[in-house]
Amino acid sequence: MAMICRMPVRAESIGETNMNPAAHLSRDAAVRTIGSVWCIDHHERTIFENLGITKPAYCTGNAFRTLEEADAAAGDRGYRICQLPERIRLPAGTPVALDAGMGKRAGSAMWLVRIDNFSAKGMRLERREASFVSFRPAPVHLQGHYDFIASAAILDGQEQLKILLSCSPEGFPFITSRPMLLLECGWTESNRMKAFMSYKAAVEQAESFRRKILAALDWEKDSAAAA
Repeated sequence: MAMICRMPVRAESIGETNMNPAAHLSRDAAVRTIGSVWCIDHHERTIFENLGITKPAYCTGNAFRTLEEADAAAGDRGYRICQLPERIRLPAGTPVALDAGMGKRAGSAMWLVRIDNFSAKGMRLERREASFVSFRPAPVHLQGHYDFIASAAILDGQEQLKILLSCSPEGFPFITSRPMLLLECGWTESNRMKAFMSYKAAVEQAESFRRKILAALDWEKDSAAAA
């Protein structure tokens, strides 16, 4: 087996006051509550431990539950092996499926504004919890502040919903897609709902929808030309 190295914990950048703070959790807590997998990256000639139980989309090899399985699959190629750092940094507000001892700087709640089945149910807000979150190593421009960022989340409920996630240049998590429904043909975006990281943002969107709906229902204004 190749020599094991730790993913480096880079020094925090100084003077970037607009950066989102980092939430911290220990490696042991992360593995116990969020999970980890060992991924083979043939391009980088590395076996690395990724936070969560899925491999990043860009990874060129397979993922395994244990280092021993990954090392055996890689063969005698001299790949570098990198474990999670002892102290893992995530952007504050990163959704996690479990508490993981991160306190108020992490959460699992998201809000949906829905207009599907509008005639029967109207427009409504729903709170959903993230039941599963995928992670990937932080992009280069954020590596001085965080080790991983969330890339996707599955929301709980009777219907299975998936949203894609990313981070702004300042490290603030945001949603990059409409909620996707799991149908027979695969994950399909819904144009009848939107997801938000905060209740305030969801309310603002619902109010915007309400104003547009009321304006569209002003039949006297829209029918004036026919009088």
